[in-house]
Amino acid sequence: MLRISAHDYAMIGEAFPYLGGKFLVEARRYAGRPLSLFIAASLCLLFPVAHYSVLPFIDSPNHFARHFIVANSLLPAISAYWEVEFTLVPNSAVDLILLVFPKPLDPYLAGRLVLGFSLVNFLAALMVLHRVIWREWSAWPLLGATIAYNGLVFWGFENFFFTLPFALHAISLWLASERWNAAVRLLAMGLAAALLYIGHVFVFACFAAAVGGRELYRLCAEWRSALRQVLMSCFVAAAAFLPPVLHFLFSVFSSEPAHGSGTTFGSALLRLQSLLWLTSGGINAPGEGGLGIAVIALGLFAGAAWLVIRQKIRISPVIIGPIAALVILSLLAPVQFIGVWFVHARIPIMTLALIIPAIRWRDFNRQHQSVIAVFAALLLIGEGIKIGREASVHEAEFAELIEVTKSLPVGARVLPVNGSEVDVPRRWHMPSHLIITRQAFVPSLFQGVHMVRLRDEWLANAHPQAKPLKLSVLRDPETAANMNEWRNQIGAIYWSGWREKFTHILIITQPPAALESLLPVRLVAQGDIYGLYEICAETCER
Repeated sequence: MLRISAHDYAMIGEAFPYLGGKFLVEARRYAGRPLSLFIAASLCLLFPVAHYSVLPFIDSPNHFARHFIVANSLLPAISAYWEVEFTLVPNSAVDLILLVFPKPLDPYLAGRLVLGFSLVNFLAALMVLHRVIWREWSAWPLLGATIAYNGLVFWGFENFFFTLPFALHAISLWLASERWNAAVRLLAMGLAAALLYIGHVFVFACFAAAVGGRELYRLCAEWRSALRQVLMSCFVAAAAFLPPVLHFLFSVFSSEPAHGSGTTFGSALLRLQSLLWLTSGGINAPGEGGLGIAVIALGLFAGAAWLVIRQKIRISPVIIGPIAALVILSLLAPVQFIGVWFVHARIPIMTLALIIPAIRWRDFNRQHQSVIAVFAALLLIGEGIKIGREASVHEAEFAELIEVTKSLPVGARVLPVNGSEVDVPRRWHMPSHLIITRQAFVPSLFQGVHMVRLRDEWLANAHPQAKPLKLSVLRDPETAANMNEWRNQIGAIYWSGWREKFTHILIITQPPAALESLLPVRLVAQGDIYGLYEICAETCER
């Protein structure tokens, strides 16, 4: 039987003063500057979430559509194409959270609530980790607000960013529990590891790497003075992580490769570019203003590095091992792993999220404060402007999409097509909104890594990594099938036989005026950006 000693209770209270009897004392003591600034920073981050009704992130329409399918899986038009498997999938954080609500939430409201909570929880996790490392509260970790709207958020990696702050909390718990009873610690960390694994497997991998780095660092530094204690800590870590690791290995090697799966390591240059994902101004983050934001962010990071060299700031040795482990992991991580893209770009965010709270100032004068404050303010303002532009454009395009497709029959099968040579990333998954508004079928909804599964009879009609087709592919399929661009990008040619597989075509960029003379289609509705066409079975009546 597990027993928690008075010493264990004391350690919990010391590490997390907001628990137990110390809550009122700590709240009264720290209700000044750090708490006030935390509230102010949170409100700044929440303003775009509260102001705009539809989030302007690339993958978000697919996530919203998946939440709608899970909540409405019994609707005839939905169940005809998809089925929901309530099994252990290590990428289910938001899906499981939304199932807790007694009544299904509107998917757009749910997306905003999830993002808002994730942003505030991210800042809170930085504050708590700094408190655990340095045994004092500080406003310094709020600098993490400058990376809250990062490239991962702009790409809409919902489950990853929702789960990431909980990994930071788990690292705080791991550090705070180093002198706990081994059995109690194993129980707590085993539960934390299991929940993180279910939330998102890559967050779990980052957490495991950070804990492994900490234990290896302790083994090297304390093997003479506390070898037995460190070895016991290593055993607890290994035992806590073993069940999720075994489940993952069993899942990968005991089943057929998922539809659209693949693994690609990528070039060394991509590792360097992934650093720019720390803000929304990264090379792979869409929208205007990215270059300016990236320059400001690099200036801020360079200034922080200069202060480290000048020994104006100190990084706690407690975090050196985890940081080193995450750096190594980022160098070894593939760009694509079993069908999931941009795996390598997720790790720098976690690494910086450990570095910021691990910093403590020495001789922090007003000049240093002013420089850091100016760069941070410029970065936050730039992020706000960028989000506002993206959201305004996205809402206008969303409204046009709904207007153009309002007469689309429920349950229609829609093939997205790019009508021009211009590739607009924010529109790649816009057709997934039709799953919510018209219960339609679209071929590019994510598959294989969530609870939603496409029925077998429709697998030939879909590909989870496909961007909208170029119009030239439909006009000359034989030539397009031999193009390396399309063979490498899409793999399975889901669009072959498109006249039988789909009922409608949705043009997502500048519908051409003469499309009806090029393809057997009939115009249903057209706007400035989108155009909806019905596919004719034989020949269209003119």
